[in-house]
Amino acid sequence: MNALVIGGTGAVGQAVCSALRCRVAFTYRTREGEAMRLASRLGDALPLPLDLGSMVDIERVVDRVASDFGGLDAFVHCAGVAPESEWDPLMAVHAKSAFFGARRAAGAMRRGGNIVFVGALDAVKPVPTPPPHAGSKAALAGVTRAMAKEWGPRNVRVNMVAPGLLDEGISLSLPEKTRNEYLEHCGLRRFGKTSEVASVVAWMALENTYVTGQILTLDGAL
Repeated sequence: MNALVIGGTGAVGQAVCSALRCRVAFTYRTREGEAMRLASRLGDALPLPLDLGSMVDIERVVDRVASDFGGLDAFVHCAGVAPESEWDPLMAVHAKSAFFGARRAAGAMRRGGNIVFVGALDAVKPVPTPPPHAGSKAALAGVTRAMAKEWGPRNVRVNMVAPGLLDEGISLSLPEKTRNEYLEHCGLRRFGKTSEVASVVAWMALENTYVTGQILTLDGAL
């Protein structure tokens, strides 16, 4: 099986690439050194630079991977920008690039396949987060549901995983007050692990055959 991961050098992206037991291509923007180290650890992974602000570049990367690998079975989008970013880059990365990349990837899934978006909890629950960030992730949730209907007849399943706060990555940049409040209200009284998110994403990408159009929250019962 073949998979393309958009945003492979972030904390979640690296965990996802490591959890996928298949041939993997992944993208990075500026962290070339980190990308090369990840590719070395994974063995035969293909690292590719990608500007998520260019829809042409996104489609070019998808086409290249599909051609080099002889098709795609899974497409995972887990690229993200800081919650405090401006509206346009948030929408461009979280919603627009996900849609254009997934649409292109779906067309390359000759035997059907899985599309998995890594979203965020603020897409589905009222939590203290900047509204533009929540809006961009909510847009991704809408894309998920609509694409599931559109591509279902082609046996392409589309789902979104929405993690709460994690022990790595962007979550660490949040104010301490916010992090402490999360722990207070989370049923499990702890942050999620990137490995826990990655295991769910990997199952969705490679094993899932019927779940589609769903937003799966991973928040420890917030």
